[in-house]
Amino acid sequence: MQCKKCGTEIKEGCLFCHNCGEAVQMVPDYEPVLDDIQIRIAQAQTKMPNRPTVEKIEEKTEEHIQNIKSVNWKLVGIIGLIVVGIAAFVISYSSVLKKQDPGAMQQQEELPVEEPEITTVSVPKFSMPGGEYSHYITIEITSETPGAIYYTLDGSTPDEYSYRYVTPIKLLEGTTVVRAFVMDSDGNSSEIYSEVYELEFGAPDAPTIIPESGDYEGEQYVRILVPEDCVAYYTLDGTDPTESSELYTGEFLMPTGTTIVRAMLEDENGVLSEVNSVLYTCVNLAQ
Repeated sequence: MQCKKCGTEIKEGCLFCHNCGEAVQMVPDYEPVLDDIQIRIAQAQTKMPNRPTVEKIEEKTEEHIQNIKSVNWKLVGIIGLIVVGIAAFVISYSSVLKKQDPGAMQQQEELPVEEPEITTVSVPKFSMPGGEYSHYITIEITSETPGAIYYTLDGSTPDEYSYRYVTPIKLLEGTTVVRAFVMDSDGNSSEIYSEVYELEFGAPDAPTIIPESGDYEGEQYVRILVPEDCVAYYTLDGTDPTESSELYTGEFLMPTGTTIVRAMLEDENGVLSEVNSVLYTCVNLAQ
């Protein structure tokens, strides 16, 4: 401490300057302005947050990285423990199944995969094969699969709006293409089956009439030769016979006088033959 008057160094504990005798001021001079500034600075420093230094920022960053690494390794460890636990459970469960039923696992592994069921509808069958016929034929259509049968007779493709088969089909003379398919109750359809029929009916020959044309005396009988698959119609007045004429059932007595006998045949297909005729002159001797 120095004396304010002469500047002499005053020893500690002295109350007066040993050079000039000035009393030593123990309490420093009070400067209110300076003190107020110092108080404001202190208050401002107290309110301002401490700004971290570069060293502290790097230290905090490193600490954060280490914490993240620590958490990641912990997660990896936990996941690893879970995987090991699941694997151990599966192995243990499989061992138990094998001990209880050795074939259970194999049967489970070899379980066949069910394939979707495919419904097959049988194609229809015709009672008569396709081909050439010289007489009427009747076709029956059947199927092994229950359901409705649809058909056409003109060669077109049948569908559910075509003719539905109910009764046998009688074919007419000429060429007929029959096509048919089956549809079951679930709407499943078979393949279309078809046949071609050619019906050509040859007319029967004109019937033979016995006896031949001529003059006869006494009782004479007339016969018409009729094949097994035909019938004969005849007239005695010279007109052409029709299906409405007299049906021949056996020989008949030749009329007296002049008579023209005309006859024709009709086969089972309804085809008519040419007309044959004979001229008789018969004299009855009894007269």
